[in-house]
Amino acid sequence: MQNNLTKLEQFRKFKKAKMIATILVTVAILSIIIWNNIISQELDDIKIPQSNNKTYNTIEAISPSDVINQIDNSKGSPVLLYIYTTWCGICKKQLPIINDIAKRFQNTDLKVIAVAIDKNMDGASFENYLQLYPDIYFQPKYLLYSDGIQDLLLKKNIKYSKKIPFTIILNRDSNVEFQSSGYKSKKFLNRKIIQFYK
Repeated sequence: MQNNLTKLEQFRKFKKAKMIATILVTVAILSIIIWNNIISQELDDIKIPQSNNKTYNTIEAISPSDVINQIDNSKGSPVLLYIYTTWCGICKKQLPIINDIAKRFQNTDLKVIAVAIDKNMDGASFENYLQLYPDIYFQPKYLLYSDGIQDLLLKKNIKYSKKIPFTIILNRDSNVEFQSSGYKSKKFLNRKIIQFYK
């Protein structure tokens, strides 16, 4: 009899746990549906001034302190800082997305700072790499040397882990809104940035 009661209690606990799991999954699915069909639509409906399709055909060699100066000089504007290398496969997939975002927000106050950080990079090699991309909508930059970049970024609360690609979004007060290594979709980055234009 005792054994039957124990089995009955276990069955009831199992049934209760299953019901809770079902409710949690249902709530998660509903949240995704609401986000995709209502909230994200509102963000996508925000009017952004059309790009004037200005492209850049010159490159700029900069130092780590130049990167920080460009962030400092952008105060009052949101900043998309993208750190990558020319040899990284994920970066080659991500750079067109950064380029599309630069084009879309070209007539806003968004500052796009994309910096290649390859060791021993030279201007000719960087120009050769950029030939893979027919139109560049941001000023292409490469680091002359990477010594000190991690410490300088840390002073801006950017926790650069030396994993690439590394994407940072700063708000108009130069505070970090988002930072992460690895691939980020165009939709994801657009939604992070478009919030500044509500």
